[in-house]
Amino acid sequence: MDPHKERELIKRAQSASYTEAEFVSWYDNVRARGGSQALLDAIKLRMRVDFPRAASKKFGAKTHEVVEVLTRLREEIATRFDLAENKVGQHVKIGGDEQTGKQYICRYLSFKNDENMGTQITVIQVTAESEIQVVVDYYRTNAGDDNFRQSETFSMNDFKDAALLYQRNLEKLGVGLRAPAP
Repeated sequence: MDPHKERELIKRAQSASYTEAEFVSWYDNVRARGGSQALLDAIKLRMRVDFPRAASKKFGAKTHEVVEVLTRLREEIATRFDLAENKVGQHVKIGGDEQTGKQYICRYLSFKNDENMGTQITVIQVTAESEIQVVVDYYRTNAGDDNFRQSETFSMNDFKDAALLYQRNLEKLGVGLRAPAP
């Protein structure tokens, strides 16, 4: 496809008002004709904003990929670290900001020990149009003046770096390493 025509179609997808059925049909036609991923992504994003239920039905839940990435990280960490002392559960959690609608996506893994020291890795997307970010926190709670929180933010492209920092934080918390399998 001509690059100029593609840019025009992407702009149209970003700004035009179409019905749910028109977006679904347009997406299917572009895909069937081997259209660019950029155009498919633009249509998909517009559908997620304007027709979230139809988009979820067609593409899956908005959080599917995020939950998948965090689940794989949790599984990898569980093979390396003994997480038995985790006081806050070892599953992917939904953040309060997603539950209340303040953020489009907010999912995280966390670890907290008996001394109220913890770390978490959170994947957030404020709106459907904003970039996905990964935030790694290291913190202490319920300690009066000794409370603290250190945060570092990464792009989703740098998820591996964020995951390494999360694992280093687990080591700082004294989370035991699992013995290698025989």
